[in-house]
This record gives sequence, structure tokens and C-alpha cells, in this order.
Amino acid sequence: MKHLWDSLQQQVSQMKLRLRASVRRRLALDILAVSTGIRSVVLLDYLPYNPPFLRQFCDLLQHLSQEVIEMVLLRVLNMEGCAYLVHPLYMLDFMEQSLNASCQIMFVSLDEDLPKRVCQAEHEIVVKHLCVVKNQLSSLLLAHSNFNTEEPSRHKEAEDKLPMLEAGSILSSSDILLPTLNGWLLGYPVVYIFKRERASHAGRRLAAGTLHLYQVLVSSILPGTIKPEGNAEMLLDEDELLSFSVPSELSPLASFEPWAKVFFVELSKSVQRACHVWMSVRLEVSSRKMDVVAL
Repeated sequence: MKHLWDSLQQQVSQMKLRLRASVRRRLALDILAVSTGIRSVVLLDYLPYNPPFLRQFCDLLQHLSQEVIEMVLLRVLNMEGCAYLVHPLYMLDFMEQSLNASCQIMFVSLDEDLPKRVCQAEHEIVVKHLCVVKNQLSSLLLAHSNFNTEEPSRHKEAEDKLPMLEAGSILSSSDILLPTLNGWLLGYPVVYIFKRERASHAGRRLAAGTLHLYQVLVSSILPGTIKPEGNAEMLLDEDELLSFSVPSELSPLASFEPWAKVFFVELSKSVQRACHVWMSVRLEVSSRKMDVVAL
């Protein structure tokens, strides 16, 4: 994995992909995260979303996997007009574990005038709908991802296979909306839900109040970057792994919320298991007032 950054820089240049330095770094970080299981899914919303570029990106993944063996099993999931980088094995495990009764995601409804945590009955309904989506995605991953859990480096079929999975519009007949699907798949401990007809209302409700922004910051084997001020002696050695928001009235204890502590403990365990890649992880919480909240 230590060669990932140099290999990525080389392949992007050879393929003449027009990716800014910040985008290359974001991509390298996400590849590290998914390859090591710290995240099972990342949303590639910082990359162009069009068929020609997705094909180029799949070619890039294939070239990189020849040099970075941990990337052999990575796939691009094309779904609901979004592209995701996924590790099928980790994704299957995450979907199963995250909807387990003992693993309580905090669902926040934005249908009313004030955000509220859903009751147990509503929680079970949302989980039931997500289980339908989980079953569809599991079938896709198992049917079209050829992987060998013991010897992925020797699984030639996996190496040669175009790393693209087409899921289409799996939410077309579901009450689950894309923001809820993303909140769940991206591993956020707090996930927003709202009715389709209340979508514009939901964004306004969040913008009307104060939000707690939870940021997971990590240091890794990636080289440091110069701070925006341009001081070559001031290097950033941390990157944002992920971030999510929670209405402040529903998270008065910030990082000391019980669900936040559980989330960080589990994430820290993942970091420790891949200590050859990740040096540190910390959770930072700040209060934000946003004019617009996109959902």
C-alpha cells in the first residue's frame, strides 16, 4: 500500500486524466480506506460522472491493482446516478451487521417542523425497507463479483474482470430516498429520513437550525500536504476520512453522545487492525450554521 500514491500519480499522468492534486489525494485516501476495511463504501461525488470517465476510472483501478495487490477486489458500483467505490466482501459484511437489531442506527426524521429521532416502530419500518435494498445489493455483489477470500492475489479472473457493477435504480419501488441510502451505505451512525414530497422542506429544516458537524480525521502513509497558506514548513498530516451532520438539539453531548462513542470505538478498532496504513484517528465536533443544506 505504500506504493499507492506514487502509482496513482504515475497512472493518472499516463492516462492523461485531468484530476486536480486535491482530487488525487482524496481518491488515494478513499482507496486506502476501502482496501483496508475502514470504510466499505465511499461516494465518488468528487469525480466526473459520465460513462466515458467511469470507463477510464475502471481502467485506472485495473492498472493500479496490478501494482497494489490489495486493490484487486475493489469495484465501482453505478447506482441511482451515483458512482461508489466498494469492496464487495466488506460491503456485504457491513450491510448485514449495520441492520442487525443490536446495532442501532439513529434515524432522524425531517418531515416535521423540528428534526426528531424516530420512535422504535418507525425505526423498524425503515430497517425493513433497507433490508430489501440490502438483499438486492447482496445478490448483485455475489453474482457479479468473483473473489477468492483466501488468495485474491492469485485470482486471475478477478484481476481481469472490469471492476464495474451496475445496480441501476433499485430505489424506484422503495420508500427509501437517495440521501437515506447514502447515509446508511457510507457508514454514518446518524441517518436522515423524510418523505419524497417533503424533500425541499427537509433541507430548509436543517438550514434553519444549528448543526453539529462530526469529522473523522486520520493520519496515514500518504505524504503530508502543504497548508493553504503555502508555508513549506507547515505540513498537514491529517485528512478528513468522513463527515456527517446532526442537529445540535439532538446531539447536546457532541462527541460524548452514546452513539458517537460507540461509532468512534468501532472505527478505532478498524484503524488498529490496519496500523501499517493508519497512524492515528480522532473525532472532531464543531457547531455550524448553514445557509443551505443539500440532501
